[in-house]
Amino acid sequence: MRPVILEMTAFGSYAQWTSIDFRVFDHNLYLITGDTGAGKTTIFDGIMMALYGEASGEGDNRSRTFEMMHCDHVDRSVDTVVKLTFEHMGKTHVVERTLHYLKTRGTGEYTKAQQKAQLWEEDKAPIKNPKAVTGRMEELLGMDAKQFRKIVMLAQGEFKKFLDADSDEKNKILGELFDNSVYVYYQELFDRARNKLERRRREEGSDKIVRAMEEFLWPQEISEKDREIYTPGHSGLEEALRQLTRQDEEAVKGLEEKIKERQGRENGLREQLGSARAQNDKLEELAGKEKFLEELWERKPEMERLEEETRRADRAFYRVRPKEALFSQAKKVYEDTRENVEQCLESLVGQKEEKSRREEALEQCRSDYQPVIKDLEIRIANIERAIPNYEALGQKARELKAEQEKARETKRVWERAWEDKSRTEQEIRAVDEAIESLDGIEAETVSLKAVLDRAQADLNKLTGENGLKARIQEIHTRERELKKEREGLQILTREAEALEEVHHQVYQEFISGQAGLLARSLKQELQEKKEASCPVCGTVFHSQEGCAFAEMREGMPEQRDVDKAKVRFEKKDREREEQAGKAARLESGLQAMKESVLNSVRELMPECKDWETLDGSGYLGGIISQYEGQRQKAKEDYGQALKGREQLSRLKKQRAKEAENIKRYEELIKSCDEARQEHGLKSSALKAAMEELKKTLDHPDRETAECQKRAWEEKRDALGANIRKAELAYEKAKKDCQVTEGALRSSRGKLPGYEQEMNQAEELLRAELARQGFESLEEVKAALEPTGTEDGDTEQWILDRRQEAARYKNDLENVGSRVRELKEETKGLVKTDMGRMEDEIRELETEREGLLRELDRRRTLYDNHRKTAGLVGEANGMLKRTESAFLRLDSLADLAAGTRNTAGGKLSFDRYVMGYLFREVLEMANQRLDIMSGGRYELVHEIAVRRDNAKAGLEIAVLDMVTGKRRPASSLSGGESFFVSLSLALGLSDVVQNHAGGTQLDALFIDEGFGSLDGDVLERALSVLNQLTEGRRLVGIISHVERLEESIPQQIRVRCGENGSWIQ
Repeated sequence: MRPVILEMTAFGSYAQWTSIDFRVFDHNLYLITGDTGAGKTTIFDGIMMALYGEASGEGDNRSRTFEMMHCDHVDRSVDTVVKLTFEHMGKTHVVERTLHYLKTRGTGEYTKAQQKAQLWEEDKAPIKNPKAVTGRMEELLGMDAKQFRKIVMLAQGEFKKFLDADSDEKNKILGELFDNSVYVYYQELFDRARNKLERRRREEGSDKIVRAMEEFLWPQEISEKDREIYTPGHSGLEEALRQLTRQDEEAVKGLEEKIKERQGRENGLREQLGSARAQNDKLEELAGKEKFLEELWERKPEMERLEEETRRADRAFYRVRPKEALFSQAKKVYEDTRENVEQCLESLVGQKEEKSRREEALEQCRSDYQPVIKDLEIRIANIERAIPNYEALGQKARELKAEQEKARETKRVWERAWEDKSRTEQEIRAVDEAIESLDGIEAETVSLKAVLDRAQADLNKLTGENGLKARIQEIHTRERELKKEREGLQILTREAEALEEVHHQVYQEFISGQAGLLARSLKQELQEKKEASCPVCGTVFHSQEGCAFAEMREGMPEQRDVDKAKVRFEKKDREREEQAGKAARLESGLQAMKESVLNSVRELMPECKDWETLDGSGYLGGIISQYEGQRQKAKEDYGQALKGREQLSRLKKQRAKEAENIKRYEELIKSCDEARQEHGLKSSALKAAMEELKKTLDHPDRETAECQKRAWEEKRDALGANIRKAELAYEKAKKDCQVTEGALRSSRGKLPGYEQEMNQAEELLRAELARQGFESLEEVKAALEPTGTEDGDTEQWILDRRQEAARYKNDLENVGSRVRELKEETKGLVKTDMGRMEDEIRELETEREGLLRELDRRRTLYDNHRKTAGLVGEANGMLKRTESAFLRLDSLADLAAGTRNTAGGKLSFDRYVMGYLFREVLEMANQRLDIMSGGRYELVHEIAVRRDNAKAGLEIAVLDMVTGKRRPASSLSGGESFFVSLSLALGLSDVVQNHAGGTQLDALFIDEGFGSLDGDVLERALSVLNQLTEGRRLVGIISHVERLEESIPQQIRVRCGENGSWIQ
C-alpha cells in the first residue's frame, strides 16, 4: 500500500479542505514537521481513519472515534470527510469516509452523527457500507487496524512497548500478528485429552472404588484395627477383599456340608416316621372297617323291605301309570268334542241374525255417503289445480318481505357508518393534536441518547476497568511496592557496605602477611633445591644459616580468602545495583503513570493541575458523584424521551388506522345508498305481480286454500271411513257364521272315532293291572304313596332307592373284602408310639433352620465381598492400564502449556513456535541495529528467565560488543532504547510482510522519538531509513528535530492558527 493523495475536510484540526499529494516526493523519505499540537499526527490519523475508520495510535488514542475527530473550528453542519487515494499491487484504489450530523427538529442542534463510507476499485462496483469497506480493506491489505499500527503506522511511543514487554505480552503481540491459534489449539487439545482421561480414571477408578466400598458389608469378625486396610486408596485393599472372599467361600461350603448332613439325618427319621404312621393307619383302618361291616349286617332286613317296596312302586309307575294316562286322555278328548258340538249349535243361531242386521246397515250407509264424497273430491281437485298460483303468490310475498328487511338493514348500516365516520373524524383531530405536541421528539431522543452516551463514557473514564479510579489505585499499589523496594535497597546497601569492609580488612591482613608467606616459600625452596632467590630483591640464598626470615603468623588470610571476600562483596553489590535499578524503574514508571493520569484528568477536570489535588481526600469521590448524577439525570431524560417516541409511534399508527377507517366508512355509505335505491325498485315490482295473481284465486293465500282443502279431505275421509266400517262389520259377521258352521261339521265327524279310542284304552288299562298284580287303581295309588304326589318326585324316589340298595350291596362286599386284606397285612403287628421320633425331627429342623439363616448371611456377605472385590479389581485394573498413558499425556499437556517449573522458566508450545519467528524478527532487527549502533549492540534471544516459575521463551538481552557482556534492555539509555525499539519494530514489520503471503506494503509511518538521539546515532538512523526507501517504499517521519529538518529536504510543513491547521 502506497499513499497517493490524502484529502481532509473538517477533520481534526483541519477545518478547510486540505490535500496532500505524496507523488511530489521524488525521494521516498519525507518529513512532517511543525509546532507541537499543529496537527502533524492528524495526517497519520487521516490515513488510518480512511483505511480502517480508527485513529492511528493505540491505547488511549484509540478512544478517539470518528465523531470525536470532527473539527471544532467549524459548525457541525459541515461534514467531516477523509479521502485517501492509494496504490496497491499495481492498482489504484480510492476510499472515502464521511461523518454527517443530523439536525434535531425543534432545537435546531446537530446531535446525531451518521457515518458513510465508499471504496472504489478498478473494474469493480463501489462498496458503500462502512463495515463492508473496513472488511474489504482488511482483505485487500492482509491485516486489520491493530496489525497495521504495529507494522506500518508506528505511532509515537508505541513501538517501544514491544521492547519493554515481558514474554507474555510479546507472545500475545506475536500471536495476533502471526496467528498462533493452531498451536494454542494443540495445547488445549492435550489439556482436554488429559482432563478427559483424568476424569475417566476418577469416575471408573477411584470414585468407583469409593462407591463400591460404600456398599461394602462389614463382617462382624473384623476388628477396628483391621478396618484400615478396607479404606479406599489403601494399597492392600484389593488383596484383602479377595482374601476375605476366599474366607467367605470356605465358610459357605462348610455350612452347606453341615446342612446337608442334618438334612440326611432328618430325611432318615422322616422315612421311619412315615413307615410307623402307615402301620398305625392300617391298624386304625382295620378297626374302623370291622365296626362298619357289623353295622351293615344289622341293616340287612330293612334293606330287603325297601327293595320290595321299590319294586312295587316301579311296576306301578313305569307299567300301569302310562296306560292309565292314555285312557284318561282319550276319555277327555271324546267328552270335549261332544261338548263343542252342542256349543256350536247354540252360537250359529245368533250369528246368522247378526249377519242380516249388518248387511242392511251397509246398504243404507252407501246410499247416504257416496254422492257427498263425489262432490267433495271435485272441490278438492279444483284447489289442487290452483296450488301453483298460490305458491307463486307466497314466493312473491317472501321476496317482498326479504327486500323490505334488506332495505331496513341497509338503513341501519348506513346510519352506523355515518356515526362511526363522525366519531373517527373527532378521534383523528385529537390524535393530530397529540402528534403535534410531540413534534421534535425523535431528534430530542437522539440528542439525549448522545448526552447519555457521553455521560456514561465520562463515568467509565473515571470508574471503568481502566478508569482513573482504578489507575489511581494502581499508582497507590505501585507506591507501596516502591516503598518496599527502597527498604530492600537500604538493607542491601548496608549489607554490601559491611561486606566491603570485611573484604578491605581481609585484604589488608593478606598484604601484611605476605613477608611471612615469602619466607615460608624461600625455606621450602632451600630445603628442596639447596638454593633459593628472593623474588623481591633478587638475593640468592644457599642455606638458612645467618638468615633472619620473617615468621608466619597463625590465621593469616590467603589469596583465596581475599578472593572469596571479594566475590561475596561483588555479589551483594550487584544485588544492590539490581535492586537500585528496579527501584529506579519502578519510580520512573510510577511518575509516568501519574503524568498519564493527569493528562487524562485534564479532559474531565481542567481545574485539577497537580497530583496532590487529584489524590486529595475526597476529591475524586466528589467528581465521580458529580458525573454519576449527570449520568443518572441523562438516563432519566433519555427514558422520558423514549416514552415520548414510543407514544408518537403509537399515535402515528393510530392516525393511519383511523384514516383507513374513514375511507372504509365512506365506501360503505356509498354502497348503502345504492343498495337502498335497488331495494325500492325490486319491492315495487313484486307488489304489482302479487296483485295480478290475487285476481285469479278464490282464497287470499295458499295457506287458507290448503286449510279448506284439508277440511274437505277430512270430511271425505270420515264419510269413507263410515262406509268401510260398515263393510268390515258385515264381513266379520259373515265370517263368524262360516267359521262356526265349519267347526260344527268337523266336530260331528270326529266324535265316533274318539269314542272308539276311549274304549280301546280302557281295555289296555285293565289288562296291564292284571299283569302287574294289581286288583284296582286304588292298589296302584297305594304302591306309589311312599314316593310322593308328583311324578317327578316319584321317579327320583325310585332312583334314590335303587342307588341306596346298590350302595349297600357294594359296601357290604367291599368292606368285607378290605377287612380280610387288612387282617392279612397286619397279622402280628401292634401300634407304634411316634412322639419321640417327631421331637427328634423338630430338633433337627430347628438346628437346620439356624444353619440356613447363617448360610444366607454368609452368602450375602460372600456375594457382596465378591462383587466389591470385582469392582475394585476392575477399577485398579483400569487405573493400571491407563497409568502410563495418563503420565505421558499429563507430561505432554504440561509441556505444551508450559505449566511446569523447569530450569530457565516455563515455555509453552505456542511460545516455543513463536520463539522461531521471534528469532527471525531479531535477525532482521539486528541488520538495522548494527548500523544505528555503529556495530556496538546486538539483540539476543533469551529463552530462559531469571525465575524458574516465570514464563520464558521471548526474552531479549542486548549484547554489548564493547564489553562482550549481555545486559538487559532496561539498562539502555533513552536514545539507545529508541533506536533499539525502532530496529525491532522495523524487523517485526519485515517478518510480518514476509509471512503475509506476498502482501506488498510500500509505506512506513514513524511518529516522533528522534529527539533523544545524538548526532552520530541520528545520522546512522537516517541511513537505515534511507535504505528502507529503496524500491517503492515511502517512509514518512513526524518530528520537529532541527537536524532531521536539515537532513530531509522533502517536507510537509504543518501550521496552526485560530481557524485551524493548514499545509504550508
